[in-house]
Order: sequence, then C-alpha cells, then structure tokens
Amino acid sequence: NQTGNHLYMSAPGELYSSIDDGVTWNLSANYYCNVIAFDPQNDQIAYCGMGSEIMTTTDGGKTWKNIKTSGFAGNSQVSSITISAQGLQKMWVGSQSLLMSNDEGKSWTEHDNGLGAGHLELKLDAGENSTFYLEMSNGWLYRSSDTGRNWTLIEDRGSELEFNATGVEMYRALGRGSLLLSPDKGDSWEELSIPDAIFVGSNPHQPGTLLAVAPQCGSEAPIYISIDNGQTWSEKSGYVPCDRTRTFFGSDQGKRVYLVGNAFFSRSDDGGETWHRCGEDTKNGTPARY
Repeated sequence: NQTGNHLYMSAPGELYSSIDDGVTWNLSANYYCNVIAFDPQNDQIAYCGMGSEIMTTTDGGKTWKNIKTSGFAGNSQVSSITISAQGLQKMWVGSQSLLMSNDEGKSWTEHDNGLGAGHLELKLDAGENSTFYLEMSNGWLYRSSDTGRNWTLIEDRGSELEFNATGVEMYRALGRGSLLLSPDKGDSWEELSIPDAIFVGSNPHQPGTLLAVAPQCGSEAPIYISIDNGQTWSEKSGYVPCDRTRTFFGSDQGKRVYLVGNAFFSRSDDGGETWHRCGEDTKNGTPARY
C-alpha cells in the first residue's frame, strides 16, 4: 500500500499478506495473483488479477470474491490493474486490450483505439488526470491525452516507465549501462550512460533520485543511487534480488524502499543508503511475485 507496511506476496497456488513491513506473513488465499493493486484511498481494498479473472478484498485480504464483470474479455491473462488516485470511481485493466470501469468493476468498456494487441501495463500522469501512458510487451510506449480513448506511439525503446517526483521528467530502462530520459513528458528522449547496472526506479518523493542495480544478484552485488537526475551515481552495498528486480516506495518521503525479485526482496528505511533482506520465497526456492 502507499505507506509501505501492508504487502502481498504471491507464489504458485498461494497468496500471502503482511501488515508489519514484511517481517511476518499470513496466508490470504489459495491462488496465485498475476498482479495486485491497492485502492489508494483505502488499503483494506485490493484487487488481484488471477489468470483471466479479477478478485477483490474489502477487509485487508481476509476474504476475497470474484468480480462479476460485463464486457471483460476473460480469455486473456490480466497483466495490469490501475486505480485512479481518487479511488474506485475509475479502474483500468490491461490484458490483450485496455478496459475501463466506472462502477468498481461491474462493467467494462474497451479503450484501445490506436493500440496493437499484446501485454499491456498502464500508468497515469499524477499531474494530468486525462493523460495516460501504456507500455506494450514489445517495449513500445504509447500516450493518451483523452483518458485512453486514443493513443499515440511516443517511444519504441526501453521498458519499465518511471516518473520523476516533479512530474515532468520520465525514465525508461534501456538495458545494462544505459537509461532513457525524457525532459518533456515523452515528446523527446535522450540516452544517459549509467554504471554497469540496470535502472530500476525513480523515487516519487525525492526529485532526481534514481536507483540502479548490478546485473548480478546476491549480497555482493552493488546498488547505485543518483540524486542529480542520473548525472552522477554513488555505490551502496546491499542484497540485490534475482530475476526482474523492481522498485516500490512507501509514502514516508521516499525513505522506505523495496527491491523486489521473484524469490525474495530487500528493504531500505533510509532512502537506499543501507539495505537488508526482509523476505524469502515461501517454499524452499519457489519463485514468488509481489
């Protein structure tokens, strides 16, 4: 959730919940979630993409129920769930198309004019309620200025779109040792050199603060932080998760940071200066997804 203390972790056939920053975990449901999203106004409400279905909880993960949808293409896997910052009045689901609901998931309409088919992941511009960005599985990045009715391709390189805390600059990972930066919300892009590492996140509470991790994983792998928009980097020691490392931030001015992999995750309580491993896979190496 936004404070960073309520977490969900999913492994094959199981969903776990923690309400103490990942120190302890309890079984929440007997199924696997492709993706999980919290209601930004109420962390007791969350949504789980389970294959081609959407499950919801209103009691912090104690019980879950299937949303009975109308207009949802249930023959493709849910790849993303995005909820408006104003709450459940608007929700978007990415699968083989982009679908929007105005009634908490009871009915859905397609909003994918100008898009091709493929895995979709949607991100909202926090400063402009009508501007959306959508990433395809092939790396193409689209932008919509009319709440998703029409889309324009703005970049065909990179992955994992991130926003600066200022809401103007945007970033995309471009493989080992490089990063894409847009100073104008995607109108133009420039390539930056970074250490022998992979860009994984931008701190949404601290302008110009970026994180990158070494391509190897484990306790000896370095973590890099930039506080000047990627111009210079400092090396920190930590525990880099293996396989598709992603970054999540709490709302405490960006001090709480999680590096999440497919089998464990690391946590920092001081903005990335120091790290410790705070979770492992649930069953002897079984990959988990957060």
